[in-house]
Amino acid sequence: MDPQVIADTALYLNSELAAVVTGVTIPVDAGHMVLPSFNHAPVT
Repeated sequence: MDPQVIADTALYLNSELAAVVTGVTIPVDAGHMVLPSFNHAPVT
């Protein structure tokens, strides 16, 4: 992923738009967490 995507998310969280956003995790993963074959706990 382009590093700008991460920077945009950080900018959003530090903006007035996210003033009432609390207690959430914002995944910046291009939707990979919703893929049916994605392993949430890979063994390394």
